[in-house]
Amino acid sequence: MKNNSRSVQPPADNRKISIPPYSPSHSDLYSLVFCNFPALMRKAGNGFSSKNEPDRSEHLNFIIQSCSNLSAQIACPCCHKNMVKYFRVKGDHLVPCCSNPKCSSRCSNGLYPLSFEVLGHQDFQESDKQKQLKQLFKNLLGLPENPEPEKIYYALKKNVLA
Repeated sequence: MKNNSRSVQPPADNRKISIPPYSPSHSDLYSLVFCNFPALMRKAGNGFSSKNEPDRSEHLNFIIQSCSNLSAQIACPCCHKNMVKYFRVKGDHLVPCCSNPKCSSRCSNGLYPLSFEVLGHQDFQESDKQKQLKQLFKNLLGLPENPEPEKIYYALKKNVLA
């Protein structure tokens, strides 16, 4: 893969993700996934944990870890062989891409991992880019336009187990 200064490094794949059972009392955390993911990252970065609410910490960790490395079960639109692992910016569009060097070499603007963490990247601060990126993630997770928190939980769980 071409090293591009604008690219974001993908997270490590080798971590185990603990999947807590869904709880409506934590639906506010799941609602933040698409409306303000950077706020979730700040909560996690600030060492959010509560002795009174260990279950809440477990849900926050599940969300952060599962959103850090999405797996897409769609073929790369460039080679039609490998599964999508990244996306690239092509003009005003976000295009899914695999790790095949022939496909990734077409990415003059850099490759980005399928990770919600990219929402905090400087290249995606414009609201139009944020909307496109959120829509790409919703499509990859098989979610509707305005998903309920419970649907987000089950989509993330399915993605982790894929």
